Amino acid sequence: MIKFFRHIRKSLLMENKTSKYFKYAIGEIILVVIGILIALQINNWNEDKKEQVVEKKILRELLIDLEISKRDLENDIKVNKRYQITAEALKEHLHFKKAYHDSIEVMLITSSSITQFTPRTTGYQNLNSVGFSIISNDSLRKQISNVFENYFEHAKLRGREFNKTENATEDLTPYLTKHFKVDFDSEYDSNNSSYQYTTHKIKIRDYQELLNEKHLVLIIQKSIYDRASKLITYISTLKKINQVSGMIEQELKRLEND
Repeated sequence: MIKFFRHIRKSLLMENKTSKYFKYAIGEIILVVIGILIALQINNWNEDKKEQVVEKKILRELLIDLEISKRDLENDIKVNKRYQITAEALKEHLHFKKAYHDSIEVMLITSSSITQFTPRTTGYQNLNSVGFSIISNDSLRKQISNVFENYFEHAKLRGREFNKTENATEDLTPYLTKHFKVDFDSEYDSNNSSYQYTTHKIKIRDYQELLNEKHLVLIIQKSIYDRASKLITYISTLKKINQVSGMIEQELKRLEND
């Protein structure tokens, strides 16, 4: 096409048609500019497509992070609710000084049990490496950052605080040590000339003495309160996971249709 214009310009110059020569020259320039612009547009389109491929990959990885974290959190909530119910029953049993029952030992151990939520963040770490600008949806980008940086961190912190309260201060440990004993069942192993411990049972040394512990019910009540606070944080985090997961799924559908 450019050769064609060049040929026309030469003919016009030879025929001394200067005005027409300039018109064709301008037309040739415009054609070149249009060609450059089209090439740039195609290049930008290709770059956008490449970035979109990366974006979709990152979003799918984030969705996996959230799905695994959701399952772990749902399990933690379920377990902690069960622990909470057990602690409530134990508190009532001890507060009203009810008669000994062989479930007391298990109830006390269960009431002091702990869990720790550890979210999966593989996809989020990859997002940090690639750069947050790869997420084209501004609102979604903010929500992803919010759930990983704020909700997950707060849930982990709340779990650690509860576990620290249960362990570091050893509120219940002194009572377990003082009032419980462990009975082991054993079998003699003639091959090794030694006893092999197979099972063990936790027993209360003196139930009446346990009932006389004035602060035990208050300690159990404190544990119930702290666990309830932990559960509130976990449930709030679970709702946020569901919200952001839904947003990511919608964004993936939009990108697939583009």
